[in-house]
Amino acid sequence: RKRYKEVKEQLNESLKVEEEVANQWRANEWIVARGEGDEVPEVLRWSGQIKNRNITKKESVKVCKYLFTHREKEPDTPLWSHLLLYASTNFGARNRYVEWAYSLLDALRKYEADIECDSLHSILDGTLDEETYRRGVELQELILEKLKEKESSIRKPIVGKLPRPDFVKHMQLLLGPKGKGGVCPERSKVHFEELNKELANDQKSTQWGVSDKEVQYITLLSEGRDGSPSLYANALRRQLYQQRYEYTEDIKRHILKSR
Repeated sequence: RKRYKEVKEQLNESLKVEEEVANQWRANEWIVARGEGDEVPEVLRWSGQIKNRNITKKESVKVCKYLFTHREKEPDTPLWSHLLLYASTNFGARNRYVEWAYSLLDALRKYEADIECDSLHSILDGTLDEETYRRGVELQELILEKLKEKESSIRKPIVGKLPRPDFVKHMQLLLGPKGKGGVCPERSKVHFEELNKELANDQKSTQWGVSDKEVQYITLLSEGRDGSPSLYANALRRQLYQQRYEYTEDIKRHILKSR
């Protein structure tokens, strides 16, 4: 029985690795279209192969922000419809905008390390609901406001900086339960270790304003020059998503148990 358990665990690990490899992005000159059935989003309806335009990260992030902004203005319009409107308006003929749309989806997978690209791809793919996305953005904005309040207790006017020890300590407070001054459910030690690791990685780049002595938190939690967030902000948003997901799943379990 012990040997059987070991073999089973090895098999499960092997399947997990194979799945991760299969999900990794691969460069392709051509993309196989999904067909022209009603189940295919209109912007993707095509048969045969599509030429990959190899869209840049800068353009991908730009499109993400455009679509999310317009989705907020017209919440009753599906995101796929916003994508169709953007593609048809900017690329004219159907064969051209379909080619662009497939190329965009490929680019979103390629740049999934960027939280905006990953968020848009996941929403379109159905693996991330829009309420979770919105809640993650709102919490990050709330955290930024709380950090400003903290700095205002030290100096006025604020300049968007905090001593590094104060920043780390206050983030631990904010990422704790509401009853203790936090804005979301309590984090584990692993979550804080991940954030501290990414803070150290962001220190290697001059654009995020992180040093041994202080953290320019407004810069750290804002967009970079190419529209992408810092590694710290990326990790923070992913944790907020995961927390929201676990919260909703917990509610579902309680509802099922009560039936």
